[in-house]
Amino acid sequence: MTRAALLLLGLTLSAQALAQSAPPAPEVPGSRLLINNVIAARLNPLGLENQTRAGYQRVLYRNEGPLFRDNFLLLGASSKLSPAGIKAGPTVELQPHSIFNLRLTAEYVGFFST
Repeated sequence: MTRAALLLLGLTLSAQALAQSAPPAPEVPGSRLLINNVIAARLNPLGLENQTRAGYQRVLYRNEGPLFRDNFLLLGASSKLSPAGIKAGPTVELQPHSIFNLRLTAEYVGFFST
């Protein structure tokens, strides 16, 4: 096949794929328990850091528009553990719409001595 024929075939298949409607997004649950955990390598201080956040998350209002679909209020706790120390405390997170997030955290900070 020539390049033009391959290009035409690719464009036709792409147009057909785009013409098909995307499946609807699954419904966001009204409330849920949330646990996030991240383990990352660090250079200063050298070692691994473990960050954990857990809490109860509740949807503020129902809206299927992409800008307002992911809204919630989260009440929970967070912690960070690294070779240098520990941070832990309660957290409140408010996301009134998908692109704006406010987080308020109070942390106990402790450093390890060497």
